[in-house]
Amino acid sequence: MKKLKKKNWNSPNSALNYAFWLLNRRDYSIFEIRKKLTNREFSPEEVESVIDKLIGLDFLNDRRYVENFIKSQKNLKPIGELKLKEKLFVKGIPADLIKEYLPKDQEEELIEAAINYLSRKRETTSIDKLLQYLGRRGFRYDLIISCMTKLKELTK
Repeated sequence: MKKLKKKNWNSPNSALNYAFWLLNRRDYSIFEIRKKLTNREFSPEEVESVIDKLIGLDFLNDRRYVENFIKSQKNLKPIGELKLKEKLFVKGIPADLIKEYLPKDQEEELIEAAINYLSRKRETTSIDKLLQYLGRRGFRYDLIISCMTKLKELTK
């Protein structure tokens, strides 16, 4: 069996190389990259230098990260405004940036996407189960009820 070599991140520019390696795999927020580099025990000056360089090269952009994160959540397993706020806050996104990209009218689209997701997943989903599912996914109760009434009208 072939053994994988561990990467040596102790060479010059290693913090930058490590950051590029991480960003090659998926998008990260500035907070997440800072945390990853700090956990690898790079000096604070080196971490800030790498972050500044990545921002300058437009490899790190929290606005783009928030947009892509919301789009992916909407397409994969839709979650509500409350859950989105929580997940983005944990990833170090500032509250004002979260508010900017989470307009209230978007949540109805997310609920419709969640209902569509559930209808594809299970054909015979009861209303109670759908309500519970949407509640667990962080949707506001008033929006769940309004979308459920729309759904009932469409199925009649």
